[in-house]
Amino acid sequence: MPDSYALVVRYVPLDINQDTVRQQILKTIPAAVGFSSIHYHHRQRPSYDIRFTVRSLEQYQTALELGRLSIGQHYLRLTTFLTGYRLTYCTACWKFGHMR
Repeated sequence: MPDSYALVVRYVPLDINQDTVRQQILKTIPAAVGFSSIHYHHRQRPSYDIRFTVRSLEQYQTALELGRLSIGQHYLRLTTFLTGYRLTYCTACWKFGHMR
């Protein structure tokens, strides 16, 4: 699936198991696949994020409209996954924007 249909559940507390989070996401968004956790090592925070892809465009749009997801007794933020920009450069001429 393309990253354009990827969502992220933000700020999941560390005391909530990843399997529990997956089960709760699947209850709300049955077309969710490809779960992966995102842990931030550059700063200490008592939470992590869960990234997943949605196979159905309708469910993807509905989830984005809601903007939040209930997991346990927490009401967590749901955002789109933004891919990082990769800088391309040629190793022959060292100019940006193309590759050898």
